Amino acid sequence: MESDEVRTVGIWGMGGIGKTTIARAIFDRYASRYEGCCFLQNVREESQKCGEHSLYEKLISELLEGEHLLVKGSAHARSMYVKRRLSRKKVLIVLDDVDALDKLDYLTKEPICLGAGSMVIVTTRDEQILLAKRSG
Repeated sequence: MESDEVRTVGIWGMGGIGKTTIARAIFDRYASRYEGCCFLQNVREESQKCGEHSLYEKLISELLEGEHLLVKGSAHARSMYVKRRLSRKKVLIVLDDVDALDKLDYLTKEPICLGAGSMVIVTTRDEQILLAKRSG
């Protein structure tokens, strides 16, 4: 937990074995050590209901405590603001029940640029998502 690197940790296994419970326990225990935190539960289900962009907006809103909503200007200006602010923050993110690599990439790649010491925890039933993330 004490590193200047941005780390991604995967928790993989079949449904019902406690992946979310473990991720929640880690989140609850260590959240106070971070400048911003977000626990996105049920990414698979929520992305089907509301779409990936809605999840992305929720993630950014929680990490920046809504301040990105006040930024006026183009989508590019807003994106640059988010990137600049997050690159200066040590954040803890949990992405629970990720079922596809493209969803993970959408939520964790550009324009997100996390600050030193940040951690992303991913729970999934699909080991290939974690293996692909590790090699990519």
